[in-house]
Amino acid sequence: MTLIAGAIAFPAATLPAMPVAAVSPIRVVTSSQWTETLGAAQVVHMVGQIQNQSGGNVASVQLNLDWLDSNNAVVGHSSTSSTKKVLANLDYSPFEDIEFPAAVLHYDNFRVASITYSPSIATPYHLDAVSTPCPSGSPVDEVCGTVTNTGALTVEDVTAILTYTDSSPKTVGQDAWPVDNDNGGSSFAHGDQGHFTFFRLDGHSPISITADAEPSYLVDVSPPSLDIGPVNVGKSGQQDVTLTNNGSLPLHVSTVLATPTPEFAAISHCPSALAPGLACQVTVQLTPAASGPRPGTLTISDDAAGSQRTVPLTGTGTAPAVAFDPPTVLAFGTALRAGTPGVHKNVTLTNTGDGPLTIISIATDDATNFSSDGSACPAAPYSLPPGAKCPIDVAFAPVIAGPYAANLVVTDDAGTQQLPLTALATGPGAQLRLGGTVISSLDFGQVVLNTPSSPLTITLVNNGTEPLIVTAMTTSGDFKQTTTCGTVPVTMAPGASCVFILTFTPSLAGPRAGDLTLTDNAANLQQSVAFTGSGVTGASAGRRLSTGIHRGNLHDATIIRRRR
Repeated sequence: MTLIAGAIAFPAATLPAMPVAAVSPIRVVTSSQWTETLGAAQVVHMVGQIQNQSGGNVASVQLNLDWLDSNNAVVGHSSTSSTKKVLANLDYSPFEDIEFPAAVLHYDNFRVASITYSPSIATPYHLDAVSTPCPSGSPVDEVCGTVTNTGALTVEDVTAILTYTDSSPKTVGQDAWPVDNDNGGSSFAHGDQGHFTFFRLDGHSPISITADAEPSYLVDVSPPSLDIGPVNVGKSGQQDVTLTNNGSLPLHVSTVLATPTPEFAAISHCPSALAPGLACQVTVQLTPAASGPRPGTLTISDDAAGSQRTVPLTGTGTAPAVAFDPPTVLAFGTALRAGTPGVHKNVTLTNTGDGPLTIISIATDDATNFSSDGSACPAAPYSLPPGAKCPIDVAFAPVIAGPYAANLVVTDDAGTQQLPLTALATGPGAQLRLGGTVISSLDFGQVVLNTPSSPLTITLVNNGTEPLIVTAMTTSGDFKQTTTCGTVPVTMAPGASCVFILTFTPSLAGPRAGDLTLTDNAANLQQSVAFTGSGVTGASAGRRLSTGIHRGNLHDATIIRRRR
Protein backbone atom coordinates (compact mmCIF):
# COMPACT_ATOMS: atom_id res chain seq x y z
CA MET A 1 0.00 0.00 0.00
CA THR A 2 1.45 3.36 -0.99
CA LEU A 3 0.39 6.89 -0.15
CA ILE A 4 1.31 9.80 -2.44
CA ALA A 5 0.13 13.37 -2.58
CA GLY A 6 -1.05 15.19 -5.65
CA ALA A 7 -2.68 18.47 -6.56
CA ILE A 8 -5.43 18.03 -9.10
CA ALA A 9 -7.50 21.07 -9.92
CA PHE A 10 -10.96 19.88 -10.83
CA PRO A 11 -13.83 21.67 -9.08
CA ALA A 12 -16.55 19.59 -7.49
CA ALA A 13 -19.57 20.31 -5.36
CA THR A 14 -18.66 19.01 -1.91
CA LEU A 15 -20.63 18.68 1.29
CA PRO A 16 -19.42 18.36 4.88
CA ALA A 17 -18.46 15.07 6.46
CA MET A 18 -21.53 13.15 7.49
CA PRO A 19 -22.41 11.98 11.01
CA VAL A 20 -21.86 8.31 11.79
CA ALA A 21 -24.53 6.38 13.70
CA ALA A 22 -23.07 2.90 13.35
CA VAL A 23 -21.39 1.22 16.32
CA SER A 24 -19.69 -1.94 15.11
CA PRO A 25 -16.36 -3.81 15.14
CA ILE A 26 -16.15 -2.39 11.63
CA ARG A 27 -15.45 1.29 12.34
CA VAL A 28 -16.24 4.17 10.01
CA VAL A 29 -13.08 6.27 9.90
CA THR A 30 -14.37 9.16 7.75
CA SER A 31 -17.25 9.82 5.41
CA SER A 32 -18.32 12.58 3.04
CA GLN A 33 -20.21 13.09 -0.17
CA TRP A 34 -19.88 14.91 -3.47
CA THR A 35 -22.39 15.59 -6.19
CA GLU A 36 -22.48 15.90 -9.93
CA THR A 37 -25.22 16.64 -12.40
CA LEU A 38 -26.17 14.27 -15.19
CA GLY A 39 -28.77 15.95 -17.36
CA ALA A 40 -31.55 17.05 -15.03
CA ALA A 41 -30.62 14.56 -12.30
CA GLN A 42 -28.44 15.21 -9.30
CA VAL A 43 -26.10 12.33 -8.53
CA VAL A 44 -24.82 11.92 -4.97
CA HIS A 45 -21.61 9.99 -4.29
CA MET A 46 -21.71 8.84 -0.65
CA VAL A 47 -18.13 7.89 0.18
CA GLY A 48 -16.01 7.00 3.18
CA GLN A 49 -13.48 4.67 4.69
CA ILE A 50 -13.86 1.86 7.21
CA GLN A 51 -11.43 -0.10 9.36
CA ASN A 52 -11.83 -3.69 10.48
CA GLN A 53 -11.41 -3.77 14.25
CA SER A 54 -13.15 -7.12 14.79
CA GLY A 55 -9.98 -9.00 15.71
CA GLY A 56 -10.26 -11.38 12.74
CA ASN A 57 -10.66 -11.56 8.98
CA VAL A 58 -14.02 -10.37 7.66
CA ALA A 59 -15.90 -10.46 4.36
CA SER A 60 -19.27 -9.40 2.96
CA VAL A 61 -19.08 -6.04 4.70
CA GLN A 62 -22.29 -4.12 4.03
CA LEU A 63 -22.96 -0.53 5.08
CA ASN A 64 -26.60 0.40 5.56
CA LEU A 65 -27.13 4.12 4.96
CA ASP A 66 -29.83 6.49 6.14
CA TRP A 67 -30.66 9.45 3.90
CA LEU A 68 -31.29 12.61 5.87
CA ASP A 69 -32.85 16.01 5.12
CA SER A 70 -31.52 19.26 6.54
CA ASN A 71 -33.27 18.53 9.85
CA ASN A 72 -31.58 15.13 10.00
CA ALA A 73 -34.92 13.38 9.49
CA VAL A 74 -34.64 10.07 7.65
CA VAL A 75 -36.03 10.37 4.12
CA GLY A 76 -34.63 7.22 2.52
CA HIS A 77 -32.29 4.25 2.76
CA SER A 78 -29.66 2.50 0.70
CA SER A 79 -26.79 0.12 1.18
CA THR A 80 -23.37 -0.51 -0.30
CA SER A 81 -20.44 -2.84 0.19
CA SER A 82 -16.84 -2.20 1.08
CA THR A 83 -14.64 -1.99 -1.99
CA LYS A 84 -12.22 -4.56 -0.59
CA LYS A 85 -13.87 -7.96 -0.45
CA VAL A 86 -11.79 -9.47 2.38
CA LEU A 87 -10.27 -7.43 5.19
CA ALA A 88 -7.69 -8.58 7.69
CA ASN A 89 -7.85 -7.22 11.21
CA LEU A 90 -7.02 -3.47 11.18
CA ASP A 91 -7.30 -3.35 7.36
CA TYR A 92 -8.90 -0.28 5.74
CA SER A 93 -11.25 -0.15 2.81
CA PRO A 94 -13.05 2.68 1.03
CA PHE A 95 -16.73 2.49 0.15
CA GLU A 96 -18.98 4.38 -2.24
CA ASP A 97 -22.71 4.45 -2.87
CA ILE A 98 -23.95 6.33 -5.95
CA GLU A 99 -27.59 7.43 -5.66
CA PHE A 100 -30.15 9.62 -7.46
CA PRO A 101 -32.32 11.05 -4.65
CA ALA A 102 -35.61 12.49 -5.89
CA ALA A 103 -35.96 16.24 -5.37
CA VAL A 104 -39.17 15.70 -3.40
CA LEU A 105 -37.16 14.02 -0.65
CA HIS A 106 -35.15 17.18 0.06
CA TYR A 107 -32.08 15.01 0.56
CA ASP A 108 -29.24 16.79 2.39
CA ASN A 109 -26.75 14.23 3.77
CA PHE A 110 -26.37 10.64 4.92
CA ARG A 111 -25.18 8.61 7.84
CA VAL A 112 -24.01 5.01 8.27
CA ALA A 113 -26.82 3.48 10.28
CA SER A 114 -25.37 0.00 10.68
CA ILE A 115 -22.70 -2.32 9.35
CA THR A 116 -23.03 -6.05 8.84
CA TYR A 117 -20.30 -8.51 7.98
CA SER A 118 -19.33 -12.16 8.13
CA PRO A 119 -16.20 -13.83 9.40
CA SER A 120 -14.09 -14.59 6.37
CA ILE A 121 -13.30 -18.13 5.35
CA ALA A 122 -10.57 -16.80 3.05
CA THR A 123 -7.31 -15.31 4.26
CA PRO A 124 -6.79 -11.81 2.78
CA TYR A 125 -4.28 -11.67 -0.07
CA HIS A 126 -3.14 -8.15 -0.96
CA LEU A 127 -0.69 -7.29 -3.68
CA ASP A 128 1.73 -4.40 -3.56
CA ALA A 129 0.21 -1.35 -5.28
CA VAL A 130 1.90 1.97 -6.03
CA SER A 131 0.25 5.11 -7.36
CA THR A 132 2.90 6.76 -9.51
CA PRO A 133 3.07 10.10 -11.33
CA CYS A 134 1.67 9.87 -14.82
CA PRO A 135 3.86 10.83 -17.80
CA SER A 136 4.45 14.50 -18.36
CA GLY A 137 1.62 16.14 -20.22
CA SER A 138 -1.03 13.73 -18.96
CA PRO A 139 -4.44 15.18 -18.01
CA VAL A 140 -4.65 16.39 -14.42
CA ASP A 141 -7.39 13.86 -13.58
CA GLU A 142 -5.40 10.87 -14.85
CA VAL A 143 -4.18 8.32 -12.27
CA CYS A 144 -1.32 5.90 -12.95
CA GLY A 145 0.17 3.07 -10.93
CA THR A 146 1.76 -0.36 -10.73
CA VAL A 147 0.67 -3.58 -9.08
CA THR A 148 3.21 -6.28 -8.15
CA ASN A 149 2.41 -9.72 -6.85
CA THR A 150 4.88 -10.07 -4.01
CA GLY A 151 3.08 -13.07 -2.53
CA ALA A 152 3.75 -16.75 -3.12
CA LEU A 153 0.51 -17.67 -4.89
CA THR A 154 -0.64 -17.22 -8.45
CA VAL A 155 -3.78 -15.06 -8.35
CA GLU A 156 -6.40 -13.90 -10.84
CA ASP A 157 -8.56 -10.89 -11.67
CA VAL A 158 -6.60 -8.24 -9.78
CA THR A 159 -8.24 -4.92 -8.91
CA ALA A 160 -6.38 -1.74 -7.96
CA ILE A 161 -8.20 0.07 -5.14
CA LEU A 162 -7.49 3.78 -4.61
CA THR A 163 -8.70 5.92 -1.73
CA TYR A 164 -8.64 9.73 -2.06
CA THR A 165 -8.32 11.90 1.04
CA ASP A 166 -8.04 15.63 1.49
CA SER A 167 -5.81 17.42 3.96
CA SER A 168 -8.26 16.84 6.88
CA PRO A 169 -7.66 13.92 6.17
CA LYS A 170 -11.18 13.08 5.04
CA THR A 171 -12.12 10.44 2.50
CA VAL A 172 -13.49 12.29 -0.50
CA GLY A 173 -13.51 9.60 -3.19
CA GLN A 174 -12.41 6.18 -4.27
CA ASP A 175 -11.91 4.09 -7.40
CA ALA A 176 -11.51 0.40 -8.19
CA TRP A 177 -9.83 -0.51 -11.47
CA PRO A 178 -9.08 -3.95 -13.03
CA VAL A 179 -5.40 -4.51 -13.79
CA ASP A 180 -3.99 -6.93 -16.37
CA ASN A 181 -0.60 -8.58 -16.23
CA ASP A 182 2.03 -6.74 -18.27
CA ASN A 183 2.79 -10.14 -19.82
CA GLY A 184 -0.81 -10.58 -20.85
CA GLY A 185 -3.80 -12.16 -19.19
CA SER A 186 -5.45 -11.59 -15.86
CA SER A 187 -3.41 -13.98 -13.70
CA PHE A 188 -0.37 -12.86 -11.70
CA ALA A 189 2.33 -15.31 -10.64
CA HIS A 190 4.84 -14.38 -7.98
CA GLY A 191 6.79 -11.32 -9.12
CA ASP A 192 4.47 -10.41 -12.01
CA GLN A 193 3.55 -6.77 -12.56
CA GLY A 194 0.72 -4.88 -14.12
CA HIS A 195 0.32 -1.15 -14.84
CA PHE A 196 -2.92 0.80 -14.75
CA THR A 197 -4.08 4.19 -15.99
CA PHE A 198 -7.55 5.69 -15.57
CA PHE A 199 -9.32 9.01 -15.01
CA ARG A 200 -10.65 10.20 -11.68
CA LEU A 201 -14.18 11.57 -11.56
CA ASP A 202 -14.51 13.04 -8.05
CA GLY A 203 -12.77 16.32 -8.92
CA HIS A 204 -11.35 17.07 -5.45
CA SER A 205 -8.06 18.92 -5.18
CA PRO A 206 -5.58 18.72 -3.59
CA ILE A 207 -5.74 15.06 -2.54
CA SER A 208 -3.58 12.19 -1.32
CA ILE A 209 -3.97 8.79 -2.94
CA THR A 210 -3.68 5.52 -1.03
CA ALA A 211 -3.24 2.56 -3.35
CA ASP A 212 -3.94 -1.10 -2.66
CA ALA A 213 -4.70 -4.15 -4.81
CA GLU A 214 -6.73 -7.27 -4.26
CA PRO A 215 -7.28 -10.42 -6.35
CA SER A 216 -10.60 -12.15 -6.79
CA TYR A 217 -11.30 -14.95 -4.35
CA LEU A 218 -12.36 -17.65 -6.78
CA VAL A 219 -12.63 -20.68 -4.51
CA ASP A 220 -16.09 -21.05 -3.04
CA VAL A 221 -16.49 -22.99 0.21
CA SER A 222 -19.99 -24.16 1.08
CA PRO A 223 -21.36 -24.03 3.66
CA PRO A 224 -19.33 -21.18 5.14
CA SER A 225 -19.78 -22.73 8.58
CA LEU A 226 -20.56 -26.36 9.30
CA ASP A 227 -22.85 -27.68 12.01
CA ILE A 228 -22.52 -31.43 12.22
CA GLY A 229 -25.47 -31.49 14.60
CA PRO A 230 -26.11 -33.75 17.58
CA VAL A 231 -23.83 -36.78 17.89
CA ASN A 232 -23.86 -39.21 20.79
CA VAL A 233 -20.71 -39.14 22.92
CA GLY A 234 -18.26 -41.76 21.69
CA LYS A 235 -20.00 -42.15 18.33
CA SER A 236 -19.22 -40.39 15.07
CA GLY A 237 -21.21 -38.08 12.83
CA GLN A 238 -20.10 -36.38 9.66
CA GLN A 239 -20.99 -33.70 7.12
CA ASP A 240 -19.37 -32.51 3.88
CA VAL A 241 -17.89 -29.18 2.89
CA THR A 242 -17.82 -28.46 -0.86
CA LEU A 243 -14.99 -26.60 -2.60
CA THR A 244 -15.76 -25.12 -6.02
CA ASN A 245 -13.04 -23.82 -8.30
CA ASN A 246 -14.51 -20.73 -9.99
CA GLY A 247 -11.17 -19.63 -11.41
CA SER A 248 -9.48 -20.34 -14.72
CA LEU A 249 -6.51 -22.23 -13.25
CA PRO A 250 -6.38 -25.73 -11.71
CA LEU A 251 -6.73 -25.76 -7.92
CA HIS A 252 -4.31 -27.86 -5.89
CA VAL A 253 -5.55 -28.69 -2.37
CA SER A 254 -2.50 -29.56 -0.29
CA THR A 255 -3.88 -30.24 3.20
CA VAL A 256 -7.13 -30.35 5.13
CA LEU A 257 -7.08 -30.31 8.92
CA ALA A 258 -9.95 -30.35 11.41
CA THR A 259 -9.16 -29.38 14.98
CA PRO A 260 -9.21 -30.05 17.84
CA THR A 261 -8.18 -33.66 17.37
CA PRO A 262 -9.18 -36.37 18.00
CA GLU A 263 -12.74 -35.05 18.31
CA PHE A 264 -12.64 -33.66 14.76
CA ALA A 265 -11.12 -35.25 11.69
CA ALA A 266 -11.13 -34.24 8.02
CA ILE A 267 -10.86 -36.38 4.89
CA SER A 268 -10.25 -34.76 1.50
CA HIS A 269 -11.96 -36.20 -1.56
CA CYS A 270 -10.38 -33.60 -3.85
CA PRO A 271 -8.19 -34.68 -6.77
CA SER A 272 -4.57 -33.64 -7.05
CA ALA A 273 -5.68 -30.88 -9.45
CA LEU A 274 -9.28 -29.62 -9.40
CA ALA A 275 -10.10 -28.32 -12.87
CA PRO A 276 -11.82 -24.93 -13.35
CA GLY A 277 -15.56 -25.12 -12.85
CA LEU A 278 -15.46 -28.37 -10.86
CA ALA A 279 -16.14 -29.07 -7.19
CA CYS A 280 -14.94 -31.58 -4.61
CA GLN A 281 -15.84 -32.49 -1.06
CA VAL A 282 -14.09 -32.57 2.27
CA THR A 283 -15.74 -34.80 4.88
CA VAL A 284 -15.59 -33.58 8.48
CA GLN A 285 -16.16 -36.13 11.25
CA LEU A 286 -17.05 -35.39 14.86
CA THR A 287 -16.61 -37.91 17.66
CA PRO A 288 -17.57 -35.91 20.76
CA ALA A 289 -15.70 -36.69 23.95
CA ALA A 290 -18.29 -35.04 26.18
CA SER A 291 -21.80 -33.67 26.13
CA GLY A 292 -22.56 -30.10 25.09
CA PRO A 293 -21.30 -27.80 22.33
CA ARG A 294 -18.15 -29.00 20.55
CA PRO A 295 -16.52 -26.15 18.58
CA GLY A 296 -13.77 -26.69 16.05
CA THR A 297 -12.12 -25.39 12.89
CA LEU A 298 -11.54 -26.84 9.43
CA THR A 299 -8.44 -25.42 7.73
CA ILE A 300 -7.99 -25.92 3.98
CA SER A 301 -4.66 -25.11 2.34
CA ASP A 302 -4.42 -24.70 -1.43
CA ASP A 303 -2.68 -22.58 -4.07
CA ALA A 304 -5.37 -19.98 -4.80
CA ALA A 305 -6.02 -16.54 -3.34
CA GLY A 306 -7.66 -16.87 0.06
CA SER A 307 -5.57 -19.81 1.28
CA GLN A 308 -5.62 -20.81 4.10
CA ARG A 309 -9.39 -21.11 4.35
CA THR A 310 -10.94 -21.59 7.76
CA VAL A 311 -14.42 -22.98 8.25
CA PRO A 312 -15.94 -22.76 11.74
CA LEU A 313 -17.16 -26.15 12.94
CA THR A 314 -19.67 -26.99 15.58
CA GLY A 315 -21.57 -29.96 16.83
CA THR A 316 -23.24 -31.10 20.01
CA GLY A 317 -22.24 -34.04 22.13
CA THR A 318 -25.37 -35.85 23.24
CA ALA A 319 -26.22 -38.95 25.25
CA PRO A 320 -29.34 -41.11 25.23
CA ALA A 321 -30.90 -42.40 28.45
CA VAL A 322 -33.57 -44.99 29.14
CA ALA A 323 -36.51 -44.92 31.54
CA PHE A 324 -39.17 -47.61 31.99
CA ASP A 325 -42.81 -47.24 32.94
CA PRO A 326 -43.44 -48.85 35.36
CA PRO A 327 -40.11 -47.55 36.63
CA THR A 328 -39.00 -50.18 39.18
CA VAL A 329 -40.72 -53.54 38.67
CA LEU A 330 -43.27 -55.21 36.38
CA ALA A 331 -45.38 -57.43 38.64
CA PHE A 332 -47.63 -60.11 37.13
CA GLY A 333 -49.27 -60.96 40.47
CA THR A 334 -50.46 -64.39 41.67
CA ALA A 335 -53.55 -65.09 39.61
CA LEU A 336 -52.00 -67.29 36.90
CA ARG A 337 -52.03 -71.09 37.09
CA ALA A 338 -48.99 -72.85 35.65
CA GLY A 339 -49.53 -74.41 32.25
CA THR A 340 -52.34 -72.06 31.20
CA PRO A 341 -52.10 -69.39 28.47
CA GLY A 342 -49.83 -66.54 29.43
CA VAL A 343 -50.52 -63.06 30.78
CA HIS A 344 -49.40 -59.98 28.81
CA LYS A 345 -48.35 -56.63 30.25
CA ASN A 346 -46.92 -53.51 28.63
CA VAL A 347 -43.76 -51.62 29.50
CA THR A 348 -43.17 -48.15 28.04
CA LEU A 349 -39.57 -47.34 27.14
CA THR A 350 -38.72 -43.62 26.93
CA ASN A 351 -35.54 -42.00 25.65
CA THR A 352 -35.01 -39.40 28.37
CA GLY A 353 -31.62 -38.27 27.05
CA ASP A 354 -30.74 -35.58 24.52
CA GLY A 355 -29.34 -37.91 21.87
CA PRO A 356 -30.89 -40.61 19.66
CA LEU A 357 -31.16 -44.07 21.24
CA THR A 358 -30.13 -47.05 19.12
CA ILE A 359 -31.67 -50.24 20.47
CA ILE A 360 -29.63 -53.38 19.90
CA SER A 361 -31.82 -56.01 21.56
CA ILE A 362 -34.88 -56.47 23.76
CA ALA A 363 -35.25 -59.77 25.61
CA THR A 364 -35.79 -61.37 29.01
CA ASP A 365 -33.19 -63.35 30.92
CA ASP A 366 -35.71 -66.20 31.43
CA ALA A 367 -36.91 -66.97 27.94
CA THR A 368 -38.61 -70.18 29.14
CA ASN A 369 -41.24 -68.38 31.17
CA PHE A 370 -41.07 -64.70 30.15
CA SER A 371 -41.12 -63.49 26.55
CA SER A 372 -40.86 -59.98 25.15
CA ASP A 373 -41.98 -58.28 21.95
CA GLY A 374 -40.21 -55.01 21.20
CA SER A 375 -41.19 -54.80 17.54
CA ALA A 376 -42.88 -51.44 18.15
CA CYS A 377 -39.48 -49.96 19.04
CA PRO A 378 -37.08 -48.97 16.23
CA ALA A 379 -34.28 -51.46 15.68
CA ALA A 380 -30.74 -50.58 14.59
CA PRO A 381 -29.77 -48.80 12.41
CA TYR A 382 -32.89 -46.77 13.21
CA SER A 383 -33.09 -44.93 16.50
CA LEU A 384 -35.53 -43.55 19.04
CA PRO A 385 -35.33 -39.72 19.10
CA PRO A 386 -34.94 -37.83 22.38
CA GLY A 387 -38.24 -37.70 24.25
CA ALA A 388 -39.81 -40.44 22.12
CA LYS A 389 -41.48 -43.55 23.54
CA CYS A 390 -42.23 -47.08 22.40
CA PRO A 391 -44.17 -49.97 24.00
CA ILE A 392 -42.75 -53.39 24.86
CA ASP A 393 -45.07 -56.35 25.37
CA VAL A 394 -43.95 -58.78 28.08
CA ALA A 395 -45.72 -62.15 28.47
CA PHE A 396 -45.54 -64.55 31.43
CA ALA A 397 -46.37 -68.18 30.59
CA PRO A 398 -44.89 -70.46 33.29
CA VAL A 399 -44.42 -74.14 32.57
CA ILE A 400 -44.61 -75.13 36.28
CA ALA A 401 -45.79 -73.48 39.45
CA GLY A 402 -43.72 -71.43 41.80
CA PRO A 403 -42.38 -67.93 42.39
CA TYR A 404 -40.53 -66.31 39.49
CA ALA A 405 -38.04 -63.48 39.26
CA ALA A 406 -36.43 -62.38 36.01
CA ASN A 407 -35.52 -59.21 34.13
CA LEU A 408 -36.53 -57.43 30.98
CA VAL A 409 -33.14 -56.62 29.43
CA VAL A 410 -32.73 -53.79 26.91
CA THR A 411 -29.31 -53.43 25.32
CA ASP A 412 -28.62 -50.14 23.52
CA ASP A 413 -25.99 -47.47 23.07
CA ALA A 414 -26.80 -46.08 26.51
CA GLY A 415 -25.74 -49.41 28.05
CA THR A 416 -27.79 -52.31 29.38
CA GLN A 417 -30.96 -51.58 31.32
CA GLN A 418 -32.93 -54.10 33.35
CA LEU A 419 -36.49 -53.97 34.66
CA PRO A 420 -37.26 -56.64 37.28
CA LEU A 421 -40.14 -59.03 36.51
CA THR A 422 -41.95 -60.85 39.33
CA ALA A 423 -44.74 -63.43 39.31
CA LEU A 424 -46.19 -66.37 41.23
CA ALA A 425 -47.73 -69.26 39.31
CA THR A 426 -50.12 -71.50 41.24
CA GLY A 427 -50.29 -75.31 41.12
CA PRO A 428 -47.85 -78.10 41.99
CA GLY A 429 -44.19 -77.18 41.61
CA ALA A 430 -41.20 -79.37 40.77
CA GLN A 431 -37.59 -78.23 40.70
CA LEU A 432 -34.43 -80.34 40.49
CA ARG A 433 -31.57 -78.46 42.13
CA LEU A 434 -27.86 -78.96 42.55
CA GLY A 435 -26.42 -76.81 45.32
CA GLY A 436 -29.40 -74.48 45.17
CA THR A 437 -29.26 -74.06 41.40
CA VAL A 438 -31.99 -75.39 39.13
CA ILE A 439 -30.35 -77.69 36.56
CA SER A 440 -31.27 -79.48 33.36
CA SER A 441 -27.98 -81.28 32.61
CA LEU A 442 -25.00 -82.68 34.46
CA ASP A 443 -21.61 -83.95 33.24
CA PHE A 444 -19.80 -86.48 35.44
CA GLY A 445 -16.60 -86.12 33.43
CA GLN A 446 -14.06 -88.98 33.18
CA VAL A 447 -14.59 -92.04 35.38
CA VAL A 448 -12.60 -95.33 35.40
CA LEU A 449 -14.36 -98.20 33.64
CA ASN A 450 -16.64 -100.29 35.87
CA THR A 451 -15.85 -98.07 38.86
CA PRO A 452 -18.64 -96.04 40.52
CA SER A 453 -18.12 -92.32 40.69
CA SER A 454 -18.40 -90.50 43.96
CA PRO A 455 -22.08 -89.95 44.78
CA LEU A 456 -23.77 -86.70 43.75
CA THR A 457 -26.92 -85.38 45.39
CA ILE A 458 -29.79 -83.66 43.52
CA THR A 459 -32.72 -82.18 45.45
CA LEU A 460 -36.34 -82.28 44.29
CA VAL A 461 -38.35 -79.35 45.68
CA ASN A 462 -42.06 -78.63 45.45
CA ASN A 463 -41.86 -74.86 45.08
CA GLY A 464 -45.53 -74.59 44.09
CA THR A 465 -48.73 -73.85 45.96
CA GLU A 466 -50.36 -77.31 45.77
CA PRO A 467 -49.23 -80.89 46.54
CA LEU A 468 -46.86 -82.51 44.03
CA ILE A 469 -47.61 -86.12 43.21
CA VAL A 470 -44.69 -88.07 41.68
CA THR A 471 -45.85 -91.24 39.93
CA ALA A 472 -42.56 -92.47 38.37
CA MET A 473 -38.79 -92.08 38.98
CA THR A 474 -36.40 -93.62 36.44
CA THR A 475 -32.73 -93.41 35.49
CA SER A 476 -31.15 -94.67 32.27
CA GLY A 477 -27.76 -95.69 30.93
CA ASP A 478 -24.81 -96.23 33.29
CA PHE A 479 -26.33 -93.86 35.87
CA LYS A 480 -27.99 -95.11 39.07
CA GLN A 481 -29.96 -93.36 41.79
CA THR A 482 -31.19 -93.93 45.32
CA THR A 483 -33.72 -91.55 46.84
CA THR A 484 -35.16 -90.33 50.11
CA CYS A 485 -38.39 -89.46 48.32
CA GLY A 486 -39.94 -92.86 49.05
CA THR A 487 -41.86 -95.31 46.90
CA VAL A 488 -44.09 -93.97 44.14
CA PRO A 489 -46.65 -92.61 44.16
CA VAL A 490 -45.07 -89.92 46.34
CA THR A 491 -47.04 -86.89 47.55
CA MET A 492 -45.03 -83.80 48.53
CA ALA A 493 -46.62 -80.83 50.27
CA PRO A 494 -45.79 -77.28 49.09
CA GLY A 495 -42.27 -76.46 50.26
CA ALA A 496 -41.31 -80.11 50.85
CA SER A 497 -38.16 -81.66 49.36
CA CYS A 498 -36.32 -84.95 48.99
CA VAL A 499 -33.02 -86.00 47.41
CA PHE A 500 -31.63 -88.31 44.74
CA ILE A 501 -28.12 -89.75 45.24
CA LEU A 502 -26.56 -90.41 41.83
CA THR A 503 -23.56 -92.42 40.68
CA PHE A 504 -21.98 -93.06 37.27
CA THR A 505 -20.41 -96.47 36.58
CA PRO A 506 -19.21 -96.55 32.95
CA SER A 507 -19.52 -99.95 31.34
CA LEU A 508 -17.75 -98.97 28.11
CA ALA A 509 -14.97 -96.61 27.20
CA GLY A 510 -15.88 -93.26 25.62
CA PRO A 511 -18.85 -90.91 25.98
CA ARG A 512 -21.89 -92.20 27.89
CA ALA A 513 -25.32 -90.60 28.32
CA GLY A 514 -28.45 -91.09 30.40
CA ASP A 515 -30.98 -89.18 32.46
CA LEU A 516 -33.13 -88.96 35.54
CA THR A 517 -36.83 -88.60 34.64
CA LEU A 518 -39.71 -87.87 37.01
CA THR A 519 -43.36 -88.14 36.03
CA ASP A 520 -45.68 -85.99 38.16
CA ASN A 521 -48.74 -83.75 38.24
CA ALA A 522 -46.87 -80.46 37.67
CA ALA A 523 -48.06 -78.47 34.68
CA ASN A 524 -45.37 -79.84 32.38
CA LEU A 525 -46.02 -83.42 33.68
CA GLN A 526 -42.37 -84.49 33.56
CA GLN A 527 -39.03 -83.26 34.91
CA SER A 528 -35.65 -84.55 33.77
CA VAL A 529 -31.91 -84.01 34.08
CA ALA A 530 -29.67 -85.19 31.23
CA PHE A 531 -26.46 -86.97 32.32
CA THR A 532 -23.18 -87.26 30.43
CA GLY A 533 -19.84 -88.79 31.30
CA SER A 534 -16.91 -90.67 29.79
CA GLY A 535 -15.49 -94.09 30.57
CA VAL A 536 -11.68 -94.25 30.64
CA THR A 537 -8.93 -96.64 31.67
CA GLY A 538 -7.32 -96.09 35.04
CA ALA A 539 -4.23 -94.35 33.61
CA SER A 540 -6.23 -91.61 31.88
CA ALA A 541 -8.88 -90.92 34.53
CA GLY A 542 -9.22 -87.26 35.46
CA ARG A 543 -8.75 -85.83 38.96
CA ARG A 544 -12.02 -85.66 40.88
CA LEU A 545 -13.41 -82.97 43.10
CA SER A 546 -14.63 -83.80 46.61
CA THR A 547 -18.18 -83.78 45.26
CA GLY A 548 -17.32 -86.66 42.98
CA ILE A 549 -17.53 -84.44 39.84
CA HIS A 550 -14.59 -84.08 37.51
CA ARG A 551 -13.10 -80.57 37.60
CA GLY A 552 -14.47 -78.25 34.95
CA ASN A 553 -17.18 -80.61 33.70
CA LEU A 554 -20.22 -79.40 35.64
CA HIS A 555 -22.87 -77.68 33.49
CA ASP A 556 -25.61 -75.86 35.41
CA ALA A 557 -28.19 -74.99 32.77
CA THR A 558 -31.18 -73.59 34.61
CA ILE A 559 -34.64 -74.83 33.70
CA ILE A 560 -36.32 -71.75 35.12
CA ARG A 561 -33.89 -68.85 35.58
CA ARG A 562 -34.10 -66.68 38.68
CA ARG A 563 -36.86 -68.76 40.22
CA ARG A 564 -36.95 -68.98 43.96
